[in-house]
Amino acid sequence: LHTVQKGGDSMDKYLLRIKTIRDQLMAAGEYVSDNDVMIAALAGLPREFATIRTVILARDSNVSMKEFRALLIGAERENDVVMNSLAHNMAGLYV
Repeated sequence: LHTVQKGGDSMDKYLLRIKTIRDQLMAAGEYVSDNDVMIAALAGLPREFATIRTVILARDSNVSMKEFRALLIGAERENDVVMNSLAHNMAGLYV
């Protein structure tokens, strides 16, 4: 669980892989808390997710798994917008 990396996967696919691993561990009799899953998921994110990682870890209140997923998917969308904007700007400079 603690070695899973997002890599080029979508956030949905990455979180599904983590859920599958958690389910397998639970089926084998190992208790895995939501907090353990969140920490592992955050650790496997690339550096472009550093801001959302900091925001989630710095929160005073607990984050539900549903909210955690929504935050990560929102961050992925924001990263995609930034990357598309940069690509568009670079294409404009080239022309």
